[in-house]
Amino acid sequence: MKGERCIFIGYVTSSKTYKLYNLKTKKVIINQDVTFDEKGMKMVILNNYEENERSLEWKETSNEAP
Repeated sequence: MKGERCIFIGYVTSSKTYKLYNLKTKKVIINQDVTFDEKGMKMVILNNYEENERSLEWKETSNEAP
C-alpha cells in the first residue's frame, strides 16, 4: 500500500469527503479515498489559552497494545 501521510482535520459537509493536511506538501487536501492508520500516528489538539487559536501536535506511537 502506497500513499501520502496526512492528518485528518475534518469532513466536507456538502459531500462525503475528508479534509486532510498533507505532511509532505503542507497543504490541505480534500479526498474520499482514504485509509485510516489508527495504530500509527495520533493527533492531539492543544489549546493555546487564547481565543480562536489552536495548535496541532502529533506523535508516533508503538503498535503494541498496552
